[in-house]
Amino acid sequence: MKSSLFVKLLIAFALVVLVGTALMTFLANRAASGGLNLFVDQSAQRRALQVAPLFAWYHQVTGSWEGIDEFLQQPAPIPENVPSTPGFRPNAPERRIGSWLLDERFLVIGPDRDVVFDSQMDTEGQAASPELLASALSISRGGQRIGWLLFAQPVGNTLEGQFFDRVNRWLLWSGLGTGAIALLLAFFLARQITAPVRRLTQAAHNMSSGDLRQRVDVSNRDELGELAGAFNHMAERLELNEQQRRLMMADIAHELRNPLTVMQGKLEGLMDGVLPLDQEQVGTVYDQTLLLSRLVDDLRLLSLAQAGQLPLEKAEVDMGSLVSRVVDDFRPLAQDRSVTLDAKLNSQSLEATVDSQRMGQVLSNLLSNAVRHTGEDTAVTVEVAQVNGSVQVAVADGGPGIGPEDLPYVFERFYRVDRSRSREGGGSGLGLAIAKEVVEAHGGSIWVESSRERGAVFTFQVPSGSRDHGAGVSEDWRIG
Repeated sequence: MKSSLFVKLLIAFALVVLVGTALMTFLANRAASGGLNLFVDQSAQRRALQVAPLFAWYHQVTGSWEGIDEFLQQPAPIPENVPSTPGFRPNAPERRIGSWLLDERFLVIGPDRDVVFDSQMDTEGQAASPELLASALSISRGGQRIGWLLFAQPVGNTLEGQFFDRVNRWLLWSGLGTGAIALLLAFFLARQITAPVRRLTQAAHNMSSGDLRQRVDVSNRDELGELAGAFNHMAERLELNEQQRRLMMADIAHELRNPLTVMQGKLEGLMDGVLPLDQEQVGTVYDQTLLLSRLVDDLRLLSLAQAGQLPLEKAEVDMGSLVSRVVDDFRPLAQDRSVTLDAKLNSQSLEATVDSQRMGQVLSNLLSNAVRHTGEDTAVTVEVAQVNGSVQVAVADGGPGIGPEDLPYVFERFYRVDRSRSREGGGSGLGLAIAKEVVEAHGGSIWVESSRERGAVFTFQVPSGSRDHGAGVSEDWRIG
């Protein structure tokens, strides 16, 4: 049977409360017992000191302890020549020996350590133990010990014993009351601790059923609050990933449907004889197959890069030469769109350990976006520089820029700033995603900065090669 966290916490609290209460009661009982015994012993010592002159007088008169029992049991008055002590006044009116020692157990021990008198006659004639002698009062006469006197007061039938019993009862009831209150507090504390866990568990069950909108309140700043915050962050990421997955599936279907629709229409027209079977019609179908093939290749490349399985043939590459070559390839497209394409190259050779084909693809994707989105009679500038052990390439355009609401998503798959653009006008939305994955596969990074007034600047950097060039370039270099 499954045991809940609430039950486990309650049992743990209950054990702590019971053990703590029992230990507290035990220690209090021991302290009270020790204090009471000390009080009784001190009382017995004081009692012995009070009547010790009487016993010393008797031994002085008789020269021994013989007949002490008959002397103590007689109702005769205490002799007047017995010295008085605090609390013991032999000359008090009608003060007799029996009235002083009535119902009290005491022992008289001789100098040979044998009990010569026991008011209860339990130990007469026996040798006194060292523990018994340690509690007894020594009686001396003329500097010589003549015996010991011990008042052994039974606790149980005295006022002290009744007080001790009452203390024990109060300790028991206070322990039970304290334990009950502590268990009640433990119950509410366990519920308070497990309430966030129950909410997290319920939210997790709802998420497993497909409801990714689940969130939990973060009301604490402790570990449970951090757990709730981490859960909410995970739920947000899962919901975002699910939304992106659905959008990706819809975008893939849309991107595939366009060329397939064209191909299907052309082929139906050719089969029905509506369209002539000539070079133009076949060329159109062939162009659509190329479009499909490129889309499939892009998806495969992106999937390999995201899975960390993209093969890279790294070598020492002069990034300036690579940039110059790619820029030259795009000049005809830029001229057709009345865009000025300019490359600002460093006079020194800037080498990086990269796959030249993949890195050329990254730069081609960035230039394609820049030329396509910038306006006529504007400029696209590519600049290469050495920055803190890395080669940095920046592509700046003179277009309308990217809004701050779109900047976090420009590197997502199939994301287009203008969703109304067609594939021919706005691309499939895979170019920047591929560029990001390829750059990160090289151990580099890529980012974008944009404003409505200055356009967009896409920048990526990759680790430089073995030779260090251009040391001392500012870390916050960027296109001005």
